Amino acid sequence: MSLPRALRLVETSKGLRVAAQVPAAARNAIAASTFPGTYLSDLSVDLAVGEEMAIALFGENDPHFILSRTHMDQGTVRTRRAPCESLDHFAHDYLVDLAWPESGSLDLTLFVDRGLVELYAADGLVWITNLFYPIDVSAPMTVTPRKIDHDLSPAAKTKAGA
Repeated sequence: MSLPRALRLVETSKGLRVAAQVPAAARNAIAASTFPGTYLSDLSVDLAVGEEMAIALFGENDPHFILSRTHMDQGTVRTRRAPCESLDHFAHDYLVDLAWPESGSLDLTLFVDRGLVELYAADGLVWITNLFYPIDVSAPMTVTPRKIDHDLSPAAKTKAGA
């Protein structure tokens, strides 16, 4: 699906960055879709430092995305994809750092078109496109807040031998 995007430069604490936004016509078309498994979901994530929220798509138990607030002004999005039969290297598990708004709430949008999922966050500074092969594209999405019970930092993974 890779959505059309309008790009703009944004001044951040780390210098100029490219941010993306879906044009209103494309956003409205997905929002109005009647195709099973095609939708958008706007979420406002309000987490305290040390909390996380898991997002599982397609009625699956394991989360596809995990948002964590690691500091007052920082967080991460962890994206996970399970292995697929006959696609040995399809699985992945990686982190994307993001600036967390000082207001406390991080706005994000999930664009879902059957198994193709795009996550938009941090005013377009974070954009993750991922492909899944769900059994049931029309099964519900679940959002579960939870306490962080592990260290997701790359340094911790290296120390643990991951």
